[in-house]
Amino acid sequence: MRWRIVLWLSLSLLSVLFVQTQPALWRQAAQLAQDILIQKLASDAPVTSLALIDIDEASLEMMGAWPWSRSLMASLLKKTANDYHAGVIGLDIVFPEASNSTDDNQLVQAVKETQAVIAIVWDYQGQTPTLQVGDAGQGIAAQAGSDLPQAYGYLGNFSDLAAIGTQGHISPSPDSNGKIRYIAPLVNWQDKTYPMLALSLLAKAQNKPLHPTMHYNCIYPFSGQSLSLCLDDEGQWSIPYRYQLSSFIVVPAWQIMLQQAPLDLLKQRQVIIGSSALGLSDRVVTPLASITPGMMVHAQILASLHAGNDRHTFAGPNPWLFLLVSLALLSYLLVRWDVRAGLLLVFLTSGLWLWWVSVDYLQGDTLPDIALPIVVMVFWLMSQSALEWSLVKLQSQRIYRLFQDYLPPHLLKQALTQPDERMLLPQQRRVTVLFADIAGFTTMTEQLPTAEAAALTRHILSLLTQAVYAQDGTLDKYMGDALMAFWNAPLDQHDHPKRAAQAALDMREKLSELNHNRALLGLAPIHVRIGINSGDVLVGDLGTQWRHAYTVLGDAVNVAQRLMVAAGKLGVDIAIGEAATEGVCGLESVGEMYLAGRERAEHVFVIPVTINL
Repeated sequence: MRWRIVLWLSLSLLSVLFVQTQPALWRQAAQLAQDILIQKLASDAPVTSLALIDIDEASLEMMGAWPWSRSLMASLLKKTANDYHAGVIGLDIVFPEASNSTDDNQLVQAVKETQAVIAIVWDYQGQTPTLQVGDAGQGIAAQAGSDLPQAYGYLGNFSDLAAIGTQGHISPSPDSNGKIRYIAPLVNWQDKTYPMLALSLLAKAQNKPLHPTMHYNCIYPFSGQSLSLCLDDEGQWSIPYRYQLSSFIVVPAWQIMLQQAPLDLLKQRQVIIGSSALGLSDRVVTPLASITPGMMVHAQILASLHAGNDRHTFAGPNPWLFLLVSLALLSYLLVRWDVRAGLLLVFLTSGLWLWWVSVDYLQGDTLPDIALPIVVMVFWLMSQSALEWSLVKLQSQRIYRLFQDYLPPHLLKQALTQPDERMLLPQQRRVTVLFADIAGFTTMTEQLPTAEAAALTRHILSLLTQAVYAQDGTLDKYMGDALMAFWNAPLDQHDHPKRAAQAALDMREKLSELNHNRALLGLAPIHVRIGINSGDVLVGDLGTQWRHAYTVLGDAVNVAQRLMVAAGKLGVDIAIGEAATEGVCGLESVGEMYLAGRERAEHVFVIPVTINL
């Protein structure tokens, strides 16, 4: 648990630092996630409140190359307003330089008659020399706040046109990759405030004067606070790309000029006149498409504003709060269960997060950092998986080092497949204990050369150990010429008394074969005394910091050792306590006996076949 806490604290610190520093890779990942979601959520429903008049390549070919004369633009405005009865007209085109007075006057007169909104472009860079082309015209008197973006220059219209027209700026702010994501609804220039084109169009369409006020970080353009636009720290508003490009009515300019379009197509609709022609260079990159006519950006904005929205006085999904709750749940699952449960949680919470931000975006106009909760949770899970793998490896190594001398290879492999710290912890457990001792072996080995005595001892203990391992027993220790083993720990064995008894019979058979070979060599037979008993004991790693020892302690162990001694007194090779007779066949009772050092008599059983000791 200590390592998990250290890892979680480290990951939390790294996540905060990573997000706060906003490295380029993170920003690109977050923006890519937003773009994908915007594309998926963009509606293909037709937008009926507005239309676009496109000075496209065909219009340039039919009506003449760009720039068109001011009189031709005046004619386009008048036909749009008078013949097609458009509601409000906005120009996504700037006329910075005066041309001949006749043409200029016709355009000025047309703007007056149609009450069209003219465009202005702001320079936010503040470079020297300052860009001031044309005339900035008149802004609105109301001030929304000093935190609005400040313009340092502009590209406006020639003075006569700027003086009579309502203006709206067409200056979105591209991100570091040049993609149009944000626009300032209001811009300060000198002592005036200037709205964006779509906001000026909406004000004219609703016949409401713009009277912007600020509340916290949200702009309320009109009195009564019926519409709110919430800004980021730089005074920018996230452009809501709610519609597919195909949702908008787009009419080539030449069809209007030649009256080839249906006369009711633009009736009472808000109209933006712009261009998709390559020569006019008004193409931008947006989350929806890599090539988007600039007028489409303002159409998206106007369509969203026209729909109205008073929801943004309330906070939307908070990625940090959602992440905090998700990580708390993830940490709990990883402690209580495993990485697979964490993976399921990450999958479910990621889906919930995407659903939540999608619903909020469809009702509002902003998207939070979509990638933050998902990326950080995946990062946490991967780091946790690496930690768990390391801990499992360490635990496996510890179990291997401890049990390699206790368990047969196949049981050791089984223990390593599910390494568990609790396997090593001391615990109360019912086991069956077996003691086996070579009768009279000390006297026998004293008469043999040292090397021969050592070889014989190893050989006999190997035979006894093989019998233990054949029945999946745990070898506790060798004690001179004796052996101690037990069953039902560390792995569960429901038939542990039967396994111990079978191990004793296997020992008997192996020694019988050994004695047969010794008889052929004229050597004396070797016999063992075996005691078996079952009971509740303390089992686990009961060693010290210098040496580990997986062993058992308890009264059942003492009784098994006493039964081994009693077997010699009874003249048998196997003596079994009553507690270890479950499932064992072929036993004979010898009644109750007082074992050495015991105050209470024990009921003793033997497996017949007497020996002469």
